[in-house]
Amino acid sequence: MDNDFPTPPHATKYGNDLNNNQNIDLIDSFQDLEINLKTEVDMQEKLHLEDELQNLRTQRLKEFDQRIYIAPMAKANLQARDDALFPLMDRVQEFLASEREEAASRHSINRHLEHHLWTDYKQGRHIPLYVNLPTINDPAHDLIEKELQYHNFSEEQVREMKLCRQFILICDGYDESQLKINIHTANQFNRPGQWRVKVVISCRTQYLGQDYRSRFQPQPVDLYQRTKVDDFQEAVVAVFSRAQIEQYVDEYVKNPPAVDTFLDKPTWSVEEYMDKLVNIPSLLDLVSNPFLLILALEALPSVVSSTKDLSTITISRVQLYDSFVKQWLKVNRRRLEDSPLSDDERLELHLLVEDNFLYHSIKFQKDLATAIFIDHAGNPVVKYTHFREKNTWKVAFFCPEGQVKLLRESSTVMRSGASFRFIHRSFLEYFYSRTIYDPLDYDLEADGDFDESEPSPDLITCLTRINIVKEPSIIQFLAERVEADATFMRQLLGAINDSKTDANVAQASANAISVLVKVGVQFSGKELRGIKIPGADLRGGNFDSADFEGADLSDVNMSRAWLRLANFSNARMTGVQFGELPCLNAFLPATNCAFSFDGKLLVVAVMGDAVNVYDTDTWDPIIAYPGGPALAFSPVNNEVAIGGALKGHTKPVKGVAFSPTGDQLVSGGEDATARTWDMQTGEALGILGDHTDLVNSVAYSPDGSQIASSNGNNDVRLWDARTGNIKHILTGHYGNVSSVTFSPDGHQIASCSKMKGIHLWNSLSGELISMLTGNVHNTCAKFSPTNDYIASTALDGTVRLWRAGAEFEDFFLRLGDNFSCGDVCADGSRIVTCTEEGRMRIWETLTGKSQDIRIGFNIRITEMALSPCSTRVASSHIDHKLRLWDTQTGVLLHVLEGHTNTVAFITFSPSGDQVASGSFDRTVRVWNTLTGRLEAILEAHSGEVHGLKYSPSGHQIVASTSGNAAHVWCSRTGAKVFDLAEPAGRSWMFSPDGRYIISASEKGLRSWSSLTGLRMERLSDIQDFCMVFSMSPDNNFIAASSPYGMLMLWDVSSDCCCTEIYRVRTEMAYEVRWMRDVADADQLYLLTLTSGPSLRVWRLSKQEEEEGKESQGVYSLQLVRSIGGRVLSLAQTKADGVVGLSPANLRLLNQRRNE
Repeated sequence: MDNDFPTPPHATKYGNDLNNNQNIDLIDSFQDLEINLKTEVDMQEKLHLEDELQNLRTQRLKEFDQRIYIAPMAKANLQARDDALFPLMDRVQEFLASEREEAASRHSINRHLEHHLWTDYKQGRHIPLYVNLPTINDPAHDLIEKELQYHNFSEEQVREMKLCRQFILICDGYDESQLKINIHTANQFNRPGQWRVKVVISCRTQYLGQDYRSRFQPQPVDLYQRTKVDDFQEAVVAVFSRAQIEQYVDEYVKNPPAVDTFLDKPTWSVEEYMDKLVNIPSLLDLVSNPFLLILALEALPSVVSSTKDLSTITISRVQLYDSFVKQWLKVNRRRLEDSPLSDDERLELHLLVEDNFLYHSIKFQKDLATAIFIDHAGNPVVKYTHFREKNTWKVAFFCPEGQVKLLRESSTVMRSGASFRFIHRSFLEYFYSRTIYDPLDYDLEADGDFDESEPSPDLITCLTRINIVKEPSIIQFLAERVEADATFMRQLLGAINDSKTDANVAQASANAISVLVKVGVQFSGKELRGIKIPGADLRGGNFDSADFEGADLSDVNMSRAWLRLANFSNARMTGVQFGELPCLNAFLPATNCAFSFDGKLLVVAVMGDAVNVYDTDTWDPIIAYPGGPALAFSPVNNEVAIGGALKGHTKPVKGVAFSPTGDQLVSGGEDATARTWDMQTGEALGILGDHTDLVNSVAYSPDGSQIASSNGNNDVRLWDARTGNIKHILTGHYGNVSSVTFSPDGHQIASCSKMKGIHLWNSLSGELISMLTGNVHNTCAKFSPTNDYIASTALDGTVRLWRAGAEFEDFFLRLGDNFSCGDVCADGSRIVTCTEEGRMRIWETLTGKSQDIRIGFNIRITEMALSPCSTRVASSHIDHKLRLWDTQTGVLLHVLEGHTNTVAFITFSPSGDQVASGSFDRTVRVWNTLTGRLEAILEAHSGEVHGLKYSPSGHQIVASTSGNAAHVWCSRTGAKVFDLAEPAGRSWMFSPDGRYIISASEKGLRSWSSLTGLRMERLSDIQDFCMVFSMSPDNNFIAASSPYGMLMLWDVSSDCCCTEIYRVRTEMAYEVRWMRDVADADQLYLLTLTSGPSLRVWRLSKQEEEEGKESQGVYSLQLVRSIGGRVLSLAQTKADGVVGLSPANLRLLNQRRNE
């Protein structure tokens, strides 16, 4: 027995007659005998219990069968960078050795963990207990008891273990069991008298949903006890790296399956496998999922010819499943034919083969998948005993005789005792997706005459059965079908259209549009009047100028959807989710905010040393009073501390925060220090001085163990509050980080800056989780005490409220949407994007089609440029070197060395034979793209190079510097041509005809002659603050973006004046580029790369005011494609007569429609 769990004392009964000593002695003797006998019995029972545990250990070790195991890597969460990995098992072992209670981790990993724990098991240690949750009836109650009883432990043994032993509970398949409960809380683990456990739970990430931590985090015993931040830890199993894939392939070839999945499969070497995996486009990415790698290794030799051009082969996830299933059924049909069957079974098999065995087997599994979702609530494990359940729906699939038996035994269904399930949850989802879309490829196995033209199942009926929005994997399978079959896309669009006149089609319509949005189908300008799509998921969809008049949009999720100019007149919008709350108007630039600890008040500091107080129930202002920008609520008495000149800081205080107990205060100031103070005495306790710039904001974690500080050097720093040691430096912001705060549960940190919105971080690992974009010039972000929303302030005088969860989790972003930098080629037809991990992708602007550039290089990319013909990409890195890549092969062509500081700008010459780079080392270097040779160094710059452009002829380069100087150089000789008179500009370019050099600044646009360098009056009418701009190829239009996200268009076709023709608030752009439509030279498109980051493609349209009248046109921009960061846009929407919209959503709509 563990010393940590003392046995209850035995009660002793004494007589009341003190003179009866003999009786007392006799009683004592009997009691001693009784105690000795009970102790001996207890020891025997414990020895018997330990024998049973050793038997369980032997059984589980014997059942363990993992032929190949590659140690998995993990990252802190879904959005963490792919190069920030750690060994998963090391983290799990660290968790099990700690005092923490729960971790969220998949099947093979869990079994490996169990095997490891049983191997090391010694008497008295924690007992490892593996639980397959889908097989447990009601896991919310008596979970451990049920599993132990399944392993034949007696009630007395279970009771003994509950009182005296500790467990490591490994819960597998949380998602498959369709659970929504907190297992830890529901079973009262670690409460007095209850099971003492550490819990490891596995769940597929796409099933976590919003605010998932509440379903896993152990809850405190009483309301006054705080949950420790590290009581709950999570890890996301990382995809396989190329090295891990090659390691797995090597083990697979060395240790082939005892029974091959496929007969007549060619034997491949490691080199042959890797050749196919690497050279078939996108296949290496696909098989980075370990289960898909297994499918690929089994299927590839049978489906890929060695002589075929691998670059022409396309294999998607669903195609991999198609190939695997067909090969699996082919093999199992042969095995049945070679098996000793009865005469009746032989006849039944002959009939199946004669008609079409493949068809009937797939139909059997489709029907089973349908039954599981409809009749079994999606629970993948079905228990069946024939005599008890032969009159239920189950008999059609689990009857032990006839065709049912043959089809089941050849299928991807496995049996364990009386339990049946597909070999992997994804096969359940795959076969259900085939009930909606079936490729009808059965003729490949037909021995008889199979009619491929037989009527297909009714699509509307199949789409109506269940709400597949709740099944992301089914949607993913169907999305891949849409990408491969335009007919299927038209059928889904038809289902949406049918809902206009038939209410019975509403569920089918909602499912259909959710699939299409997942694919990335653009609905801009579509006539969707009267459609019925209740419960649809439109997150991140493009519905610019779409007409939803009279539509049923009940319970639709529109988070991050682009709904600019959409018409919602008379639409039903009960329960619609926008993912945001209406903002508060502070009327002056807002600089800071803080919630009271009871969540009833929000205090906002504004310019002019004033503080506004809001009621969070109504969001109405209560009072305003004088005060500075640094403020914090005390957790003790709800008083507000306003930072000023705390004694010890040598410069003004920028931020203050109380410790959770209120006995300490931390402050940050312009003197580049954060200081802690005793609130009772006012004395300074310590200095956190390792800052390189002013400290804007400080925050304590809810448990008081960490302090976060943000500073003007673009980063956030996490400190150990006890020792003052730095724990993490969080990088990723561009510009001054103005605010930092912890979430109420301590798991997340929110920080914001003016340039790149709000960042959410994991407080334990320091990894980036997500970003909230759509607002510009953010100054502060704070979690509400209830953790259900975030308030952010901005210099435009607004306080925006973001719903927690809705904006943070977005599993519907497509591959490659998340990028950190990008560039547009000269004609705008293609763009290149890159993630922080170095993953490049080239996109066709109008179609959205993309191609990976696999560069096999992981030094962080800071800037990039795409050559005019899109065959080369130049990238700069944190090592100050440039690298030139071939976009077709990913081969590194040249490493260009010479710069000694950050390379801020890269640009190709119009012919692509040169690339120029501008650096903070005050030089511009010109390189030959064919040889990599340095051709010129342009050195006479007065400051860091902040802008760089070639002339249309390629003979000149204009370079601007941080000191507002601008120089024009000869690109061939490196000689300076002239300096521009009165230079001022943040962005520069030559006009497309080469006659002018144009700059943009806070004073508007200016122009110079490209021949003389003299100032010209052209464009001087444009005086708006322009961050970036571009002139159209025909020299007739200029588009510009302001720092507040205003996109502006001018007609500049006249030499005498400029006319503004369009203005709309979108997002702040750092690149604007025009392009022509290849099919229609008169059609212009505008491309904007925004700080999201995202790419928006806009179509320029002109509508005549009166038909047949040519004098005055009305121009507009319509969003036709969006790649990257998604933001909610409700600008200029119509909502007359809208029904059911909540007051908060109506207020949000009214606010945002006027932007």
